[in-house]
Amino acid sequence: MKKDINTPYGTVETYIDGEGTPILFIHGTGGNAMSNWSELIKALKPKTDWLCIRPNLPGSGRTPKLKEDLSLEIISTQILAILDELKIEKIHIIGFSLGASIALYLTGTYPERFLSATSIGGFINAKAARTQLMFHLWQDAIAVNYKLASQILCLDFFGSTFLMKLDNKELDVLVKGTEIGTNWDGMLEQIKLDLSIDVESALNNITQPVLILTGAEDQMVPYENANELYHHLPQSKLIEMNTGHASVLEQPEEVANLLVDFIKSK
Repeated sequence: MKKDINTPYGTVETYIDGEGTPILFIHGTGGNAMSNWSELIKALKPKTDWLCIRPNLPGSGRTPKLKEDLSLEIISTQILAILDELKIEKIHIIGFSLGASIALYLTGTYPERFLSATSIGGFINAKAARTQLMFHLWQDAIAVNYKLASQILCLDFFGSTFLMKLDNKELDVLVKGTEIGTNWDGMLEQIKLDLSIDVESALNNITQPVLILTGAEDQMVPYENANELYHHLPQSKLIEMNTGHASVLEQPEEVANLLVDFIKSK
């Protein structure tokens, strides 16, 4: 089911699937509720009785861009409004990439609403020179043309093991799908948030269980970022997968099994 939910910062297109334990999924930069999560939701369906809630961030899907610059506070207001509309008091939250950083911020800032958090490729901030270089490269590539940007994103997003299994035709399909499926104006706004984000203070308030998933071949958010999160969160569990950044697409079955085990134990 797809529902447009009104919030203090406009409507948010939200996908709602299944029934049972409520789980909130927050997608990453340039992604959306379908492109980032569909394969994982498919893998989870026979394994769980979960009510899966997948909002599109501003500038993704049919959720409109905002007049204001994106901020963690604005997105938090939208997310809490969605939970209130659906009459959900407490929920488990799973975030991917930028969505993981948002998930950690929400968990630390509103601990009464979140039972656990899972960070898949999340980061504390973008202060590292390498990280800033990557985001600025994306901005520059988008300004040149969307095909070039899509090629760069696919190389950053997927691990080498995954990409090496694809032939030229399959790679072309992957790049073309990225080019067509990305809301580029919305992505530029989300990159601004990537560059300014800092969730370190929120981490200090997290006492809930946290699962941290990282990819051994992740060039976008390398292992060091996950390790930094792990040392900020002594109650967390860190698992390194044999994937790039896009573990949710490269190995959805394995990610699903890890999520089920983690959330069922809580």
